[in-house]
Amino acid sequence: MTTNTGIDLHVHSCRSIGSALPGDLAAQAAAAGLHVIAITDHNTVDGVAEAEAALPLGLTLLPGVEVSCAVDLGVQRVPLSLLAYLCNPRDRILLGILGDNHDEQERQVRKVLRDLQNGGHALTWEDVATQAGHRRPSIADVAGALVTAGLAGTLAEALSSAWLGGQYAPRRRRLPSARQTLHAIRGAGGVPVLAYARWPGRLNLTADDLKGLHADGLAGLEVDHPTHRPDDRQELRGIAHHLGLIITGGSGHHGDGGPALGAETTSTDAYHQIVRAGHGTMPILGTAVTADD
Repeated sequence: MTTNTGIDLHVHSCRSIGSALPGDLAAQAAAAGLHVIAITDHNTVDGVAEAEAALPLGLTLLPGVEVSCAVDLGVQRVPLSLLAYLCNPRDRILLGILGDNHDEQERQVRKVLRDLQNGGHALTWEDVATQAGHRRPSIADVAGALVTAGLAGTLAEALSSAWLGGQYAPRRRRLPSARQTLHAIRGAGGVPVLAYARWPGRLNLTADDLKGLHADGLAGLEVDHPTHRPDDRQELRGIAHHLGLIITGGSGHHGDGGPALGAETTSTDAYHQIVRAGHGTMPILGTAVTADD
């Protein structure tokens, strides 16, 4: 775990996988003693304006978004997540990528629902949308809806080979290339930082993989994250230093049951590097006065 600098650059609201409304999340961050947060919802910037409207005095919001993409590594096409900071929120090309990713997520969910219905299981889009609440429906919400409907006993069962891990498994997502996405983020004035470079059992990017992404425009590497083991952090830190990448940290906070706000943080120096490098928008300073002020 990093020393807590009060700068958490990887936080999710209910506009993607989190549980809290963006304004409530900002209040929670301030109460947790944070000075800077980046709301990095998956493929949407919708929560940034909501958080800005309720941003407490003393808290700075770094506008962000987590963009899904993929890279070809040998014969495998591997999904990646890019944390994009300080992008122009109206950039047409970046918004097009986010919109395509939303459409692909919906196609996945609707395909799984058709397969379930054809298998005699009466689960509907409305069931899944109710499960999603404020979020756009995802495969995780299909799993929740299976449990709510009594078709599966637990989320683990819903995701097992009996259901979404077997004959009703979602198809492989069609994602934009990492190169295309990096160019779009840069074109929107943003600063692209790779999340989850190492995830035991899921992803293990090498120095050469990261060198290739850097050549395509990668600006930073999230080293300190709860999914990264100490030995991976040490190796990634060395690679980042060698390539001249900005080294960041973030909790990936999404609500109860996950990492706490500020569980992993970014150094003040790295934060200022991001601010100097980004020119699509600016950090937002909190002005709202809370009842405790």
